[in-house]
Formats: sequence, C-alpha cells, structure tokens
Amino acid sequence: MQFSFTHLASNCLSLRIVVVLFLCTGWVEAQVISNGSLEGPTGSIPPSPWATCGGTPDTQILNGSGGGIFGINTPASHGNTYVGFVSTDWAYIEAIGQSVTLTAGMAYTGALDLYRSTLHSSWNGTGQCQIWGGTSCSNLVELLWSSGTITNLNNWQTYPLTLSPTMNHSYIIFVNDFNLGSGSMDYFCLDNIRLSASILPINILSFGAIDNENSVSLSWETNPTNLNERFEVEWSGDGSAFESVGEKVAEQGEQLFSFEHNSPQPGLNFYRLKALDANGGDSFSEIRQVTHAQDHSVGIFPNPSSGDLQIGLRLYAATEVGFRILNAGGQIVHAGLSDFPAGNQVFSLHLPNGLASGIYHLELRFGVEVEYHKFNLLR
Repeated sequence: MQFSFTHLASNCLSLRIVVVLFLCTGWVEAQVISNGSLEGPTGSIPPSPWATCGGTPDTQILNGSGGGIFGINTPASHGNTYVGFVSTDWAYIEAIGQSVTLTAGMAYTGALDLYRSTLHSSWNGTGQCQIWGGTSCSNLVELLWSSGTITNLNNWQTYPLTLSPTMNHSYIIFVNDFNLGSGSMDYFCLDNIRLSASILPINILSFGAIDNENSVSLSWETNPTNLNERFEVEWSGDGSAFESVGEKVAEQGEQLFSFEHNSPQPGLNFYRLKALDANGGDSFSEIRQVTHAQDHSVGIFPNPSSGDLQIGLRLYAATEVGFRILNAGGQIVHAGLSDFPAGNQVFSLHLPNGLASGIYHLELRFGVEVEYHKFNLLR
C-alpha cells in the first residue's frame, strides 16, 4: 500500500511538471468580458454585470416566441437573451459597459454577433457598433473597434474582434454610433461577445508588423534559450481563419527573425506566429493587425494641433472621402464630405473655434471602409 501511494504521487508530480511547461511555452488566454452572452431578465434593463451608459438598451426575449420590445422576436445567437440598441437623429444613443482591465500594448481578440433590425419602418439609418475604452460609462477615452455600417438585416452575423489599446482602461463600452440624419432611427442587436487577452509565449520577446508599399514586413525576437526549431507565419483576412504563408527555420543561437509577406490584401491583414519545437509541441503568438494601403494611406499633422489639421492622402483611385470628428464622449462635433482625385495630396481641415482642448478622433470613410486617427487639440 505504501508503494502504491508513492507511485501515484510520483505520477501526479510528473503531470504537474508537464502542465507548467505547457503554460510557460504556450499561448495563454484570459477571458476579459463577464456575461458576454448577455443573459438576463427582459425589459429596458441591461443584464448583470453590465451597466447602462447613456440611453437604456433593451434586453430582448428568448427563442423567437414573440412579444419582444418593439416586436423583436429573432432568436438569440447564443443562450436565451441579447441586447438591442436604439439610436436616433435627435442624438439619443444607447450603450452598455462593464468594469474590465485593458492594458496598453496587449492584444485582445475574439468576436461578437450583430444584426440590424428593420421591423420598424423608420429604422432605416446606418448605425454601427463601436467599442470604447475608458474609466466609466460617461468617460469614453479611446475608440478601440468599429463594425462599420451593419448591413446584415434581421439575421445574425459574426464579426471578428481585435482590440489594441494604446493606454490602460478600466472600463469597456459598447455603443450604437449613429450617423445622424434627419427623420431616421436605427436599431441593432448584439449577442455572444467573446474577448480574451493573449500573451506572447515566453520564448518570443517581441513581434511586430509594418506595412510597406507592396508588402508587409514581419519581425520578431526570441530569448537566448529559445528551443523552437522553426516558426510558421500565419495570415488571416478576418482575424479568425488563419493559413500558413511561409516559415523560418531557427538556426542554433539565432534570435532575430524577419519575413516579408508579398501578397497582403487591401485593408486589414492579421498575422500570428506558430512556434514549433523539436518534440512536436507548438504555441502561438498574439495577433498583429496591419492596414495595407493599396487603396489609400493617410497621415495627419501636426499632432498635437492648435487649430487646423493637415491631412495627407495617397489615393490609388478617385475617391469620395467622408470625415467626422468625435470628442472623448463619442459625440460628433464636426463632419463633412469631399471628392478627391487619385494621387498624393494634402488638404487642410479647419477645426471649429468652439472646440475645447482635449483628445479627439478623426473618422475617415473610404466607401465602406472606416479608419480612425486620434489627435490632441491644444488651445
């Protein structure tokens, strides 16, 4: 009996060692959102632990049995309930948020499910889901993600998420950002939020991606005790489904690596590393997101600005460019639309005299593509 007990303890110790080694060399995920399925009682109240930020969104009923708020009866994409967001042309915008920890420099990846409802004849706006980081419901500091105009009507669609905060945040806010227009409303529904923090494997010290004119350059550094035999470079066009686009063999003592991806797609590209060791084990790096500027590239200066912004554009075709300036609360304080020819150009954007000093976001729309640039106004 004594021998059997000792033998069992030895096996358990070996198992623990294997688990610890896996955690040290593998890709670690930590869930960020609580109750991402948005389960809760129906009505004009957010499900716990979500809080109302601005207008009160509606927790919709389950399983399509009818009788939901505004007549909504689409089944939830996950679980029993989900949340609907109204936005109107008189600046009534609904949002929810919860306390989280978002750390500057970390990568947060996942997905969420959205659809836009047309069950009411006046819900014909062009709303979009935005995710902000901040310190509370009322303090939206950094725009982290936007869905763009939600075009799937009355049927759920999964949208991949990649959040890359440049500062620390203690709150995350989901808001219906509505393109205000006369006499219209918008209503979109949100469910099944999945968001996790990814940490670089201990063998990878850094991993970066830079857009070039015709390619994307990747580089990474490993520690001196790196045990990986090779690295596969994986690419994705949506941040969810990845495929291998090449590999680098690790020579003994080699720490610095680089790879050139010569066929990125216009717009967003996502990259990660798959590290393989001599024993057949593998681990993944965090994901890097790059916007490849085959359609356009943008630069803004000066930043900080004391009055006007100079916006440099490189366009590969004549393009209609829409712009909006949003304050730290996500409110639109200035907007416009202009046509630009192909080529390199710089235009001056006058900032209204009434704008106070602070952090703002410049939203630029190139057709269906939307990008954001943060700037600091000092007056």
